[in-house]
Amino acid sequence: MVYKIEGNIDSCVIDGNDDNGVEKLYPNAFIKLINKREELKGVCFNYALDDDSLDSCEESYNILKENYKQIPIEQAQKGDVISYHKLSQHRSKPTDWNTEHFAIIDKTNGTIKGTIIKSKWGEMGVFESSINDVLDFYGNAILIWRKKGDN
Repeated sequence: MVYKIEGNIDSCVIDGNDDNGVEKLYPNAFIKLINKREELKGVCFNYALDDDSLDSCEESYNILKENYKQIPIEQAQKGDVISYHKLSQHRSKPTDWNTEHFAIIDKTNGTIKGTIIKSKWGEMGVFESSINDVLDFYGNAILIWRKKGDN
């Protein structure tokens, strides 16, 4: 199931700020730095899929399609993966080509607003945030995934 979202964090505003500065720039958003950039290598898909060998969002999306199943937010639980997509008039469905970001669900009450994620913001650190409190260029839609065989 595709869920429409709005990334609330203006990437132009945080450009050039250190990891700690993001929380201060958006005091009304739920954003918490949990690991600084120096503590981890890789980017969002390496972090979310716990695989340092992955090279792209496209490759990572295809891993999800092969080894995970899509689930509704009501069934989401800690450890499930979220893929963020930039949908447009020409690409109205999530695909490997419009995948922009990956996150892990940390806590959820079965709603978009009540779900907290952890994700690595590119070369920046790992942040805990709400689903919408991510960089605006990460997209306007999400899919939620669970590893096949997991309940």
